Amino acid sequence: MAWIKTIVVNCCIDYARERSRFRNNQSLETSEEEQAIPPDVLDRVSAREIQQAIRQLPRATATVFNLYIYEGFTHRQISESLGIAEGTSKWHVNEGRRLLKESLRVFINH
Repeated sequence: MAWIKTIVVNCCIDYARERSRFRNNQSLETSEEEQAIPPDVLDRVSAREIQQAIRQLPRATATVFNLYIYEGFTHRQISESLGIAEGTSKWHVNEGRRLLKESLRVFINH
């Protein structure tokens, strides 16, 4: 089954590379400052709500975010796979975190 996952991930990367506008993004170096989210938030939000929030991310940001968070790719692997700078990969992950925090603020503020 691991080979199926590898094939699916590579096909998704190829599709994203062909259809996205990664090459138009600027390389931005940012610190990987973690967004402070209280631990009890996970008791108030479901996995479905988190997945829905991730689907609302811009396509390029969602692609990089999913590769980094879910698939465990490094920024170097993402940059090589998608043809973007490592700094751009870092920016997309941080932007994804920021946008998710905004969309899940309802659960955080309770």
